[in-house]
Amino acid sequence: MVIGFLAGAWIACFVYWGLNAFGLASGDFGTSLRDAQSLAHHRPPYSDRIGFDSIYYPLTAALFALPFAALPAKLAAGLFAGISAGILTFAVMRNGWNRLLILLSCPFWTAVITVQWTPLLMAAATLPWLFPIIIAKPNLGLPVALRRASQPGFWVGAGIAILLALVSVVWAPAWPAIWWHSMAGFQSFVPVATIAGCLLLLALIRYKDTDSRFLLLMGCIPQRYFYDALLLWLIPATTLELLVTTVASWGAWAFIPPTKTIHQVALLSVIFNYLPMLAVVLSRPWRKGRWR
Repeated sequence: MVIGFLAGAWIACFVYWGLNAFGLASGDFGTSLRDAQSLAHHRPPYSDRIGFDSIYYPLTAALFALPFAALPAKLAAGLFAGISAGILTFAVMRNGWNRLLILLSCPFWTAVITVQWTPLLMAAATLPWLFPIIIAKPNLGLPVALRRASQPGFWVGAGIAILLALVSVVWAPAWPAIWWHSMAGFQSFVPVATIAGCLLLLALIRYKDTDSRFLLLMGCIPQRYFYDALLLWLIPATTLELLVTTVASWGAWAFIPPTKTIHQVALLSVIFNYLPMLAVVLSRPWRKGRWR
């Protein structure tokens, strides 16, 4: 808990400073924050479109942003990033100190500097009480839900998530249709559908393995940038696996061009995030001396 608090406090200060120093708004969290403020002031959500490249989040994300609605945008974003990182740190350390290597990965830091939901979603895969957060970003929440399906407390968490989703519909009945219509402008990629991503189908060799199935499922989920790959770090189990995949992930950042396209992001994410994870799951039986 102490390590989680310290990590969260440092990242909260870092994000708050960064947003002010570079004249940024509130990162990706700002979309949900504005919707939460609309709900708090009894205004229709989704009333303002920020630009062509911006998309709407499900209104369920705004429910979790409500505690920050009264705060200035930059402060709210800093606190959200810090709390997310602190909870994730606490969650991963339950399985050993070596798990802190996750915090050095490229997907983690791209999630931090853009104030993403993925750190919380990753923590939800370990902490049962956090499970309902998966409805904030359903595309990435689905793999987390299926990974936890056989674990204790799943149905309680799923029930709470469904209840919160129903609350959002009662609060603003039109939001699902508006949100779905806005998805027409959502630029994304499906890893397994890229040139190099077809190699992910090799995970079927070990289809009985939970990590192999999770990797393949993640490869079939629409994604937008490197931060969405953070959930893949649920796969590495040993210090060597964590170290290799974390170091490899920075290749994506090193080779990304200044004027990037979604296709370039997709290829780099597959090569430097997904394929190292594929190597991990396929090499485990060999490293253990036998296939199973």
